[in-house]
Amino acid sequence: MNPTAKWLPLLGLAFAACRIGEGDGDVAGFVFVRDCHGATEALGSLEQPAAYDMDPKFFAGEPIEDLLGRNNRLLLRVQPDGKRTEVNDALVFDVRSTFELARCVRGNMTADGKPDWDARTCDRSGTTPRIRVGPDEPVRASLTLLATCPEIPVVAVAVPGDGQTGPEWESWIEFEEFGSAGSETGPVDQDFKISFNERLHASGFHLTLDDDQAVTARREGREGVKPAIAGVLDGFFDFDLQRGRAGQAFP
Repeated sequence: MNPTAKWLPLLGLAFAACRIGEGDGDVAGFVFVRDCHGATEALGSLEQPAAYDMDPKFFAGEPIEDLLGRNNRLLLRVQPDGKRTEVNDALVFDVRSTFELARCVRGNMTADGKPDWDARTCDRSGTTPRIRVGPDEPVRASLTLLATCPEIPVVAVAVPGDGQTGPEWESWIEFEEFGSAGSETGPVDQDFKISFNERLHASGFHLTLDDDQAVTARREGREGVKPAIAGVLDGFFDFDLQRGRAGQAFP
């Protein structure tokens, strides 16, 4: 199985012809890719990764509703342009639970004065709600560089580190606006979802990236798998979720 398959968003989904992709954002940092242009040419090294600036111009999202209404999901894509993911650089945020993210953004308190959010993955000590990012967290993130390094289709995933508090997390994202989550009050409904034309504004994110295959190997107790990709990225994005025409293929 191609290692990119489980992280690349679904293709062939409905997106709009004119407004899909519009938004503002930034993705920059340092990355290492072994064999980026073939077996003899790497992009940086693990010790000294190369400077990287995606300069994104394309922003899109795809809501995926849980038929039981309990765990709605949202895929967010940030790319240099609207070309297909297979030939593009792409940073993908997989919001596995819009409910968890929404209640972090809302910051509601229960009737007995307790936080109505999961403090293990949500930190509200700063000016903007911060949520932990990682393979087992409510938000996952992955990077593929199939335009920059077309010779090696590897995937980097964000890892949260061992920190127990928001300031100590190695990967996180802060949302200024997440649909209606911040503008409404009271408990967040379990079936919370992002609707079309709602704003998605992540005012900042910091991602520590590791090779997906190396991460999987360590989780399975297999040591010695050398990463083929790694890095650190910072940035933000700000766009409105748009609906596409039925049957329209993704550019």
